[in-house]
Formats: sequence, C-alpha cells, structure tokens
Amino acid sequence: MMAVVLEKQDKLEEAWKMYETALAIQVKALGKDHWAVGRIYFVMAVVLWKQDKLEEAWKMCEMALAIRVKALGKDHSDVGRTYNMMAVVLEKQDKLEEALEMFQNAAKAFEKTCGIQNSETVDAQNQVSRIQDALGRSTCS
Repeated sequence: MMAVVLEKQDKLEEAWKMYETALAIQVKALGKDHWAVGRIYFVMAVVLWKQDKLEEAWKMCEMALAIRVKALGKDHSDVGRTYNMMAVVLEKQDKLEEALEMFQNAAKAFEKTCGIQNSETVDAQNQVSRIQDALGRSTCS
C-alpha cells in the first residue's frame, strides 16, 4: 500500500489522504465493522500520533478497538496492538495511570494470543514495569 511507503518517508499528510481513500473503499466494500476497517483506523491513529494530534489519534484508536474487539475478540493480537497504541497516546499526554491500564490490557491480549515468551508480550510487560516505576510502584523489592 502506497500510504505505508509515504508514512515511512514521513510524508504524513500524503499518507493520511491515501488512508482516507482506503478507508472509504474498505467501508463500502466490506462494511464498517470489518476487521480490515479497524486496521485502517489503527494506522490512521499512528499517523495522527506522529503529528502530535493526540486527541484525534485517541478517537481513531477507540474506533479501531471497537471494531477489532467485535470482529476478532478481546484477546486477539491486533486488539493488543490497539491497546498498546492507546497507551502510547496516553503516555505522551502524561496520563500515566491510564497508560498503565492500556499497557496491562495489551500484555494480557498478547499473552493469551501469542504466549508469554512472544516479543510483543515481553515488550508490553516491560512497558507495564516502566510505567509502574515512573509512578513509584516498582515491582522489585
């Protein structure tokens, strides 16, 4: 998809326009609740996050999450990725309590889907520990 290439080149406005076009096509072809539509909302959230449009990124994450949970189930790895993105958006706004909860949700989804030793599971668990430390709640005694 050309939008991905543009995004990797930091041509975010151009990528955004292509994602909007892709979203319209996917909704028309597959319906508004299809998992592929959720994926487009997710990548649009990433583009907005990169532009520091955090409120808009959050809304896209919420839309992606609702679709992904409905289409794939709450423990799917794509749901975990959405929780992870939501955590990143919240952390960038210094909403560490909320970010912690989202990283915990991501870790649970990854663990159930991918296993405890999967790199995404481990990364999410590391993010949980990092946020807990930032909040003064170290898990080490």
